[in-house]
Amino acid sequence: MDFLKTVTFRYGLLFLLVVDEPHNLTKLQNYYPDSPAITKKEIASVQDLLVSKGVLVEHTRLQKIKDGEYKLLVASVKKGDGQVYEGDGIKITTVYGDYTAEMTKIAENIRHAQKAALNETEEKMMGEYATSFETGSLEAHKESQKYWIKDIGPKVCFPTINWSNVLTILGRM
Repeated sequence: MDFLKTVTFRYGLLFLLVVDEPHNLTKLQNYYPDSPAITKKEIASVQDLLVSKGVLVEHTRLQKIKDGEYKLLVASVKKGDGQVYEGDGIKITTVYGDYTAEMTKIAENIRHAQKAALNETEEKMMGEYATSFETGSLEAHKESQKYWIKDIGPKVCFPTINWSNVLTILGRM
């Protein structure tokens, strides 16, 4: 049987952790918003169903609505319901728009950075990244990684550092 334990971290942040036994912390409850009664067995059953349907579950959170019914929350700019998956007495509705405000800022900044790409590969990589944040598509994220690997030898500029000035400043602290 799973137990819930409330843990307060520094800076007043509160997380619930799902534990097998007291003192054996296994999952951050933040991945399961508004679902204090969700069990490891339910989480495993949902994951098994999604994997069997070929659904990539990275960048998602799971919300239990009631026994056998769940929402798969996808971080994206795009909002709305997506595909529904059913099997083994489980119904999962994909819901886009988790962390919309944050995903919007990230996508906008990546699109802005895309304009300063040093080459076509970087431009395509950033385009796929932005698409991933906008739509919640992990396929677009995987494509961005293919371009990232192809971007051999990107130029990295390091400023010249006057170490004597740094040491002087540190000595004053």
